[in-house]
Amino acid sequence: MKIFSLAVFGMVEYYRSTWLFFESILIAVFLFFTLLSTNYALLSAQDVYLNIGIFAVVGTFFTSFRLLERETNPRIYVVLTKNVSRREYIAAKFSAAFTVSAAITTALFALEYFLTSAKNQFGPFEAALRLTPAYLVIIISAMTVVLFSKLVMENPLSIGWAIVILMMGFAQPPGVLNYLAPPVQQLVKMSFNPFEILDCLYIFFGFLYSTMAFFAASYLFKRRELNYEQN
Repeated sequence: MKIFSLAVFGMVEYYRSTWLFFESILIAVFLFFTLLSTNYALLSAQDVYLNIGIFAVVGTFFTSFRLLERETNPRIYVVLTKNVSRREYIAAKFSAAFTVSAAITTALFALEYFLTSAKNQFGPFEAALRLTPAYLVIIISAMTVVLFSKLVMENPLSIGWAIVILMMGFAQPPGVLNYLAPPVQQLVKMSFNPFEILDCLYIFFGFLYSTMAFFAASYLFKRRELNYEQN
């Protein structure tokens, strides 16, 4: 209940402070460049889901980053004295970042689905079901930002590692790095490709990565000295 209350408070505060202005611009940019590249109504389901996959990574990164940056101020001391553990605090911030990002991604998908030929390839139920891997991409992206955010790490430049990891996950470089990066690219492709048994491994590793990142963030946040008033 405490996690839910904190998450709702974080979302409401973020919405009232930003009115999702940046996210609206980001959606407009995605739609604008898509319209420039081709006839929008002729976009296939593969084009739509690939576009959504890219947005899930980029949009979640910026939304999570902006939401978490608002928490690095002396207000955190008041919250943590209300019988809230640091693990619960991390869970609440992740939940808020995920919920906002997932809602915006869903809105963009609905817009693209009904305006393109994707609706002729997949019915509404199947199309919504195929969006599931994108939500796991959002979980991975949000949890990566939480782990390397200023909220958890002493060094504010550590967010650069989140950028590197998410880029590796989407690009999937050859060699050993391919096994170290989260399976972002594979999950995006799952949205528009026929389902295969191997896809279960990508789902498993996606959740495993996110779980490990959560416990790592909780551990580091619990150990760090809170000195946000100085930063």
